[in-house]
Amino acid sequence: MTATHGKTDYSSSNLSTSIENHVKIQLWYSEPVSRWRWSLTSDVEEDIMESGDSAELREAMSDIAVTVEWLLDRRPQVSYN
Repeated sequence: MTATHGKTDYSSSNLSTSIENHVKIQLWYSEPVSRWRWSLTSDVEEDIMESGDSAELREAMSDIAVTVEWLLDRRPQVSYN
């Protein structure tokens, strides 16, 4: 976890078993609008760019979790049989 210009970056590798991905989640509080804001991007797959905001931190974290789960569900499943 690293802080950058008031934002906190969380990174995760191996989003799916079929392809190695790198996902970057940025989460920050915007005082002028009293909202938690977040963005989710990938340095590997340029078509991944999601964002959102919420007044409550837990709601923002839940939205992030739902988005990551949605990304995992849309990936092709690999069978090793």
